[in-house]
Amino acid sequence: MSNSNPAFLVDGITTIAIHNDVARIQFMQLDQQGKPLDTVRLLVPTGQAQQIHLAIGQLAGLNPTPSAQTDKAEEAPAKKDERSGSRFAQKQDAPKPWKP
Repeated sequence: MSNSNPAFLVDGITTIAIHNDVARIQFMQLDQQGKPLDTVRLLVPTGQAQQIHLAIGQLAGLNPTPSAQTDKAEEAPAKKDERSGSRFAQKQDAPKPWKP
């Protein structure tokens, strides 16, 4: 009897790329010597990525109530970039001087 729903144990992610609105996630396993080996590639349409992200976050305990998480994201204002030329920069405090 063939298994139509295979299961894979993964130890991590090797690469993630998006091409033609499809996220390609390459998972890996560690062999007996501890070297990473590519095992399975997951192809996810980018339109489904948020739903999958919320579901996996629920497993990890990061967002126990996905509907509340979605509501908060819609209400939160977008963060303003504090430094020119940076898409992801956030305002940070100046580093404290080192004292011996």
